[in-house]
Amino acid sequence: MAGRYSDYSEYGSSTTGKFSARYKITDDLLLRAAVSNSFRAPALAQTGIRFATLNFNATGTGLQNNAWLPPSDRLAQLLGAQPLKPERSVNVTGGIALKPAAHTSVTLDFYQVRITDRITPTGQLSTAGVSQYLVAHGLTDVASVQYLTNALDTTTRGFDLVINHEADLWGGKARLTGAFNRNYLHEDRERNPSILSGFVLVPLEYGSPTTKLVLTGDWSSERWGAHAAATRFGTLYAFSFDSSLPTINGSNVQRFGPEWSIDLEGRVNILGNVTLAIGGTDVFNRYPDQTSAGSNFGGAFPYNFAHALGINGAYYYTNLAVVFGR
Repeated sequence: MAGRYSDYSEYGSSTTGKFSARYKITDDLLLRAAVSNSFRAPALAQTGIRFATLNFNATGTGLQNNAWLPPSDRLAQLLGAQPLKPERSVNVTGGIALKPAAHTSVTLDFYQVRITDRITPTGQLSTAGVSQYLVAHGLTDVASVQYLTNALDTTTRGFDLVINHEADLWGGKARLTGAFNRNYLHEDRERNPSILSGFVLVPLEYGSPTTKLVLTGDWSSERWGAHAAATRFGTLYAFSFDSSLPTINGSNVQRFGPEWSIDLEGRVNILGNVTLAIGGTDVFNRYPDQTSAGSNFGGAFPYNFAHALGINGAYYYTNLAVVFGR
């Protein structure tokens, strides 16, 4: 058990704690669980953010100046901004760990994280009152405003499964690992739906892969070594300006199917303290599905730059490592 009491000059006091338990049933099987709560005060950058960018408008059809303002700004307050409050969370985990064989281990853990007063950006906001305020202050080049606000309560649930195995192979040591994650975020409450937009909410709730599978193998001997990793990213959705695409919660979205990425590396010990490695990431040069023509910002972004696979394709490298002191 652990507990903590804190008093913040800007955000008041907070009492947080954690209780965890581990019960060993046999030498090869144990149960574990934990429950805790947490408190995160707004960061300085969140309370004082202020900059303007030339960006695409809310329909993705043109460019406009968009101003990010701190919640304390008069213009942001005209649009409903309030002083930021701390985020609070309650975390619960539970799982098992076992060794079904001498060189094999398995862990399975379930988790749930509830966050209240989650700090989230608004959509690009503009009203007649704001336009009048901008004109009165000579800010005729600003067309829309965004700010951070405690907009959401969310719950994230998921589980992690990890399997490890070691074996003697070809005069060396082989280590195999399989890891699988299933994750889902749900919006429990939108405190002010009128200032939020699908451009913000869709990436938050659906913009990460629903599943992730990582299979890795590493073999090493006194002189040689090799490493291989295969990663599968599950389905995700991205906000789209293309009105012909299906909708989720009132926003058009594009579905991006599962993708695999393969990483490979070979190593050789040239001298006692010098190792040469040649390898690559995403060696088969995989890219995500292309973005819909109605939502690629005039062809500027043919791929979804937020996709977990990335948009850079294959990367190859050589590496020479020298260890001193042997």
